[in-house]
Amino acid sequence: MADKLFSIEKDKVNLEDLTIIWLDKHSQDLNTKTRLRCIINFLKIFTDLHLCFEYIQSIPNEWIFIIASGELSFEFIPLIQNLPQVLHMYIFCQYPERYSSLKSSGIFNNQELLYSQLSKDVNYFYATHSTSTSFLPEKSLRDLTKDTGAFFWFRLFITALISMPSSDKAKQDLLHFARVYYTDNDLELQRINNFDTTYKPSEALKWYSSDSFVYRLLNKAIRTENIDLLFACRFFITDLHHQLESLHKPYVERICSYDLDELLVYHGQQMTSDDFNKLKANIGELISINSFLSTSLDRQVALIYAGDKRIHPTMESVLFKIKININENSETHQHPFASISEFSRFDDEQEVLFSLSSMFRIESIDEQL
Repeated sequence: MADKLFSIEKDKVNLEDLTIIWLDKHSQDLNTKTRLRCIINFLKIFTDLHLCFEYIQSIPNEWIFIIASGELSFEFIPLIQNLPQVLHMYIFCQYPERYSSLKSSGIFNNQELLYSQLSKDVNYFYATHSTSTSFLPEKSLRDLTKDTGAFFWFRLFITALISMPSSDKAKQDLLHFARVYYTDNDLELQRINNFDTTYKPSEALKWYSSDSFVYRLLNKAIRTENIDLLFACRFFITDLHHQLESLHKPYVERICSYDLDELLVYHGQQMTSDDFNKLKANIGELISINSFLSTSLDRQVALIYAGDKRIHPTMESVLFKIKININENSETHQHPFASISEFSRFDDEQEVLFSLSSMFRIESIDEQL
């Protein structure tokens, strides 16, 4: 298993959700590369506009941030502005006023300001794109197709991972892999060493709620159903699930003490039009959230994470209103949920986290234009 994981890095496959591309006729110095990789690890540099465009077209399922020089922007931006995988396009130039007519996420002539905006946009991405879903029509329980077979297989695999004991060997397997993958990223290596020396199973939620390498690797593994990477993350998945289990019963008891039978939470995210259409096509059916699902008791917080379609017109801004019947929730021991505000970076967001593979039924969808 480890050998297979290490071969992935050699092939330069991106094991995080984001790719950063720098397009400039002049090659970039080492300091620029280092600074960018501290924000997005997977960096591609192009000096040829057409080779860059071909590369972007070859990765339709990745999320891309692009920095282009001013002199190439006039020709390049019309090529990529409607590609859904391109989330942000920044222009770096000496004279910003020359390019003000171009559609971009910002025009900069100062690298520090560019890095600052890039960091903000990356943090926003992880807050609004962290959920992976799959659907299970009722007939699938009787008519197993290839897709529904894969659906059940993935759930069984996750169940098996959670049931595996957490061990120091499993932790060291992931850290060894991470050190190989981030071998040229000194800042990330420092973070990995810090994780190695300070991590405790009782702090799994704290690490998941932070901007950590293990959070990014796990989310990409879940989104792409990368079995090798999921297996490498097995100890962390187990610790997260068990910590939620330990918090679940006291949390439900506290809700019941207020004579409440129902918990109402909200989840905001951006999704592609294709994924949103799948939601509309599955009203009345079951939806499985493959990832850990972050929700909030505060509707306004979730609305912020739903994003603004005017800023990203290729994406849909979606707000989920989720009702949990406390008395009838018979599978809470398998799919626990709990308030994690005390572990979150943003304790005022009233966050409630659901474990992997939680299932819900889509009751209705209201579209607001």
